[in-house]
Amino acid sequence: MQNWPKTDKYFNWVAKMMMPRMGFIGPCRFGVGWLDLAKPDKKELIEKASLNYSRLLPAHGNPVFAKARERFIESAHKIQE
Repeated sequence: MQNWPKTDKYFNWVAKMMMPRMGFIGPCRFGVGWLDLAKPDKKELIEKASLNYSRLLPAHGNPVFAKARERFIESAHKIQE
């Protein structure tokens, strides 16, 4: 789970250009690289996103202080199978 709504000052110019194109930049999402490698079942993602929490410290990006659960459930539903 990651939350990189936008690049910041710690991204070099190459990363600022390439990471959005590669699908890494965006709010409350599952990492595209991990999804590609792990190929989790969409049902599993929805189950994990539905656990009882309201805030989240993601593996990558900014903390999510409000409605984290709802936002990640929505993200899980958007994953293509």
